[in-house]
Amino acid sequence: MGRVAKGVGKFLIDMVGEVVGEAILTLLACALLGCLGLIAYLSWSFSPRLTVAGPRRDGAAREGTTGAAPVRRAPDRPPASSR
Repeated sequence: MGRVAKGVGKFLIDMVGEVVGEAILTLLACALLGCLGLIAYLSWSFSPRLTVAGPRRDGAAREGTTGAAPVRRAPDRPPASSR
């Protein structure tokens, strides 16, 4: 019975070690992915024209990026048929 107990004990210790190692690696991977996302966000917020997302495609300038005045829209009016 002594050999069986030692074998089971060794198996449990190995299994717990692997689970703890996997958990540590998973947390490290999540932290690295979060850092990558933060770097991408900060890069985009600093200069959106240099990133894949790029500037807005509708031609409207983002406030504070080009120094251009914001685009003004005409006030909404009811349709001509309801006048």
